[in-house]
Amino acid sequence: KFHRDMEEYGFDFALLEDEEPTQRAKCAKCKKPLRVCYCSFLPPALLPSSVRIVVMQHPKEREQAHNTVEVLSNVIENLTVTSGRRFKDFPQGCTAQNSILVFPSREAVTLVDCETAPQELQHALSTLKNVIFIDATWNFALEIFHANPFLHTIPAVKLEINECSTFFLRTPPAKFCVSTAEACALALKAIDRQHGSVAHDAIMKVLQGIADQHRAFSTNGQ
Repeated sequence: KFHRDMEEYGFDFALLEDEEPTQRAKCAKCKKPLRVCYCSFLPPALLPSSVRIVVMQHPKEREQAHNTVEVLSNVIENLTVTSGRRFKDFPQGCTAQNSILVFPSREAVTLVDCETAPQELQHALSTLKNVIFIDATWNFALEIFHANPFLHTIPAVKLEINECSTFFLRTPPAKFCVSTAEACALALKAIDRQHGSVAHDAIMKVLQGIADQHRAFSTNGQ
């Protein structure tokens, strides 16, 4: 009856049908609404890296609007993402001999630069093929770390972070905590002497661009 009454007053429902897809339109590449598309900040092509980035992602992170692993997938080519809480074994291609874990466990060694790393880490870096990250909130990251004993069998490193996160869209649990993409950028810069600096700068450029977009929208009240 509502539709019939509105039609009698001359309302054209086709206008609503045309308007709805426009409101929901998303970028085919970054999958974001067009008004917050970040493709203009991306490099022209995916960037190489000498090591593979392996992300063990908590299922809830896939639902987050500001999940930075999606940014990584649009910047670097050597990336594998696996979702879950408990895993039977290492992600495919990872072993205790060719992988390190970026996670601030009690045994983790601070990673400043591969050339000045402690001797035990130097050996691990000499055969390194995979750098593993846990993508989750801090509590869920701890859960994944403790629920998967194989993660305790590989060298763990922690990053030396002296600045607050660039990506302020999600509240960090502590002052010098950073997003997964920022951690990846810092690790690549320290480990990958061939491609790391370029990948680091490209990742940080995208994150800064997204943050600037958000800041502009907030300032304009959008």
